[in-house]
Amino acid sequence: MNFNYRDFFIHNDNSLIIKEQSSEETGNDNDELAQKFCNEFLQHYKVPQSNSHNCAWVTQQFIEWAKSKGINAKAIYLVWPDKADGESHIAPIVNNTILDFTYNQFVKSFNDCALLTNVNNWKKVYKEFGYGTNTVNINGKDQSAIIDTFDNLENIKELGILSSIVPSLLNV
Repeated sequence: MNFNYRDFFIHNDNSLIIKEQSSEETGNDNDELAQKFCNEFLQHYKVPQSNSHNCAWVTQQFIEWAKSKGINAKAIYLVWPDKADGESHIAPIVNNTILDFTYNQFVKSFNDCALLTNVNNWKKVYKEFGYGTNTVNINGKDQSAIIDTFDNLENIKELGILSSIVPSLLNV
């Protein structure tokens, strides 16, 4: 199966697909944006024993922070890997770039504020952790990744995002 990120959109909010942009258009701005979020917000919260914040909580916080700055952000939800201990993963997207503030949960030696990945390359980056190996049926369509607003993703009961955010607040 060939991956086309347009196949994984649920069109709940004004039915717009994220405009593809070159890395030159998004790279530096997103680096600065990620660093600004880390400096202004994330550094004020202790990191749990796992050495990484909860991805759903950080995504929710980033999207609220971005909105307060007039920045439109969405989220990418990666369905849990097809393995016994597989957990789903979620990260914010700005200008077609995934800003993964919790990537260090996968690569312990990763010390940057965030890993920035073009949304079209998500499988290349996350495949080694098992993502893209499982699907969930949403609205009659099997999907291994879903891109939408955080609020819309949060309301899809099959994903269980709300249940993963509440326990994570105990680690803040």
